Amino acid sequence: MTFSGLGSEPGETIESEFGDFGANGLFYIAEAGNNRVSVFDQEGNFKFSFGSLGDAPGQMKRPEASKVGSKGNVYVADFGNHRVQVFNSEGKFLRVFGEEGQGPGQFRNPTGIAVDKNDNIYVCDLGNNRVQAFTNDGTFKFMFGGEGTATGQFRHLHGLIVDSEGNMYIADTGNNRIQKFKVIDLL
Repeated sequence: MTFSGLGSEPGETIESEFGDFGANGLFYIAEAGNNRVSVFDQEGNFKFSFGSLGDAPGQMKRPEASKVGSKGNVYVADFGNHRVQVFNSEGKFLRVFGEEGQGPGQFRNPTGIAVDKNDNIYVCDLGNNRVQAFTNDGTFKFMFGGEGTATGQFRHLHGLIVDSEGNMYIADTGNNRIQKFKVIDLL
């Protein structure tokens, strides 16, 4: 089936990016072109959206990914605002973490997000060519990577997933490859 369509009206999308299904059965899709997250049911029926253009809490600038944790929280890579925002499953703003920069917990255009079985969060930090790991409350844990072509280095990494076995697959877009890593439990 096909659903949605080009536009800014409720149920329409512009530049759909990474999305995810919640335990509630709803599909949360980040829309870079509309600066929001739109929510659909499994039959493609529009339910609601949240976010708008801006840099205040709950506002977004070109969101690149929305991923749902096991507790129902929706993590959004707010690309243009260099941060990750957290919402509940109804789209209510909860908190934000990160800011523009190169240090631990800082981002330069976050893209992909993955949430593991323990609700730890992994974020592709495009501008810094690295992956950062956080606990579910946004506490920085570790980071790895750097610019380059060697194993463990990245060029314009964009998306990532973590499977149930703790394997992380990263789309290393600028190097035209996928890199696989083993996630070590953060607890």
